[in-house]
Amino acid sequence: DAGGNHSLHDLASSDCQVCASGQHSSSGSAVCTACGSGKYLGDDGETASAHDSEAKCVVCAVGQWSSASAAACISCEAGRYIGDAGVDAANHDSVLDCAICGAGQHSGLGSAACVDCAAGRFLEDNAVDVSKHDHISDCLVCKYGQHSAAGATTCINCVAGKYLTDDGVMESAHNAEDDCTICASGQYSSAGASTCILCPKGSYLTDAATSASHHTALSKCLVCQSGQWSGSGATVCTECIAGTFITDDASDVHRHDDISDCRVCRPGQWSNVGSATCTACIAGKFLSEMSNREDVTEVIFLQHGIDAAKHNSIDKCVVCPAGKFALVGSATCEACPAGKFIDDDGVDASNHISASSCTVCAKGKWSLESTRICSECEAGKYLADDGTDAANHDEHLDCLVCNAGQYSEGLSNHECTDCEAGRFLTDAGGNHSLHDLASSDCQ
Repeated sequence: DAGGNHSLHDLASSDCQVCASGQHSSSGSAVCTACGSGKYLGDDGETASAHDSEAKCVVCAVGQWSSASAAACISCEAGRYIGDAGVDAANHDSVLDCAICGAGQHSGLGSAACVDCAAGRFLEDNAVDVSKHDHISDCLVCKYGQHSAAGATTCINCVAGKYLTDDGVMESAHNAEDDCTICASGQYSSAGASTCILCPKGSYLTDAATSASHHTALSKCLVCQSGQWSGSGATVCTECIAGTFITDDASDVHRHDDISDCRVCRPGQWSNVGSATCTACIAGKFLSEMSNREDVTEVIFLQHGIDAAKHNSIDKCVVCPAGKFALVGSATCEACPAGKFIDDDGVDASNHISASSCTVCAKGKWSLESTRICSECEAGKYLADDGTDAANHDEHLDCLVCNAGQYSEGLSNHECTDCEAGRFLTDAGGNHSLHDLASSDCQ
């Protein structure tokens, strides 16, 4: 009262009132003064000493703000913070002083600072939407193929050559780069992969998860070399079995993607395990494509009726039998023509290397084709050509019956002998039995 009623001024104990909460006054004050925004004073008209100066108005604590005349400060809502620790009221004088947490952070009610999302999680919103920072669950677990450190705005892809399977379930599965696992042998991956991809059939990748750099792309899967094939996800390629081959040398993956790409050697050829080409049998030997094997316990690989086991060793090249020869890479031996022979019977290939290995029969002998030894002309006959012209030895009729007045005793005669003077022999080459013994035929 400003001098209006003396009864309001006659007793200090009852007329001088204590200020309400959020207010202060100096001596002789007619009214109390409001504490400024960002401060508070809690005593509500109880103790005068709690209101006797502006200094009794206390700056709000961290995570709080107030308007003027505040009895208490208000906590910033979850997702916001004020860091000032009761120093400067200007940092607490409006709800707008409660700043929204930055990316990768969250906070609870009345926070002095925001808390980083745990490693393995992320939070993208950067101080725009408070509802995206008001609970720890706003920090999302990284998806498959990613990891993060604490306070992450986004997750980081696992590098190419690694993978991470967990898809946003367990933060502990994403909280370090080491959670990204290197692909196993026979596999590769791109960046951010949940699983590794198997190398395609016909290729391989040897590294057994020692270095991601060996698993970064399809190109790290190497095409099998000649004489090899593989299925998908191969650590190494498998060698073609003996008797088969693949010529392509790490060029076309489709020529190595199945065991059937191992082609069986052609007749007259053989191969070892893992061969790029087959080797021709040497001259004088042959290797037939026809199989007569009965041992079904051994691995057999058939192609168009050809048995790989018939081509799996140089020993499968067999020396030609008597009366036959073979050139390099022959499937069968060729017959010596009639009038010629080879007496070696499958022992020494050098005796069967070409047609010139066939020898013309000697005088007094003849042969049909494929002959080991020439047949001898019977007694009473002769064959004069002495190994010169096979045409003179190529049938039995080349053995001629002796002329009249002649005979031949024994076998393989190249000429007939005249009956001695005083004897005669009338038959003129008609019947060899009339010329085969001088003592009875020369009368």
